[in-house]
Amino acid sequence: MPSTTAASKSLIVLQFLGMGVIWGSSFLFMKVALDGVSFGQIAWSRLVLGGLTLGLIVFVTRPRIRSGPVLPREGVVWLHFLVIAISGCVIPHLLFAWAEQYVSSSLASIYNAVTPIMTALMATLAFRVEKLVRAQVAGVVVGIVGVVVIIGP
Repeated sequence: MPSTTAASKSLIVLQFLGMGVIWGSSFLFMKVALDGVSFGQIAWSRLVLGGLTLGLIVFVTRPRIRSGPVLPREGVVWLHFLVIAISGCVIPHLLFAWAEQYVSSSLASIYNAVTPIMTALMATLAFRVEKLVRAQVAGVVVGIVGVVVIIGP
């Protein structure tokens, strides 16, 4: 495993913090935007801006897999991408923007933070699909503590 320098560790921390600020502030921006546009327009804007950003990254970096393009050529793969996009992006973005008409942005962000924690607990306790290992249990506990810290004030 390559050693990381202090500068690269600092860069990773800054990237992580930047991602958290951008991700967390999106709920505030949705709430502010609801004063002038519909929840559908907010969801559409998030999807288009995200797609343009990813397209720009692919265009600039031109990633390759085994000397070929990274994007698939098979139609069935694109159909799978479409299903994932609708279920993992379109529906959640629509529902969060719709919900923020009725709840505060802080409550919406807390619900978003609880989602992966509850998914892990439900997969283990309710559906018994997966057994959490020690590190995963620690991650769930840290996540719950983090949500409690956010709710506390």
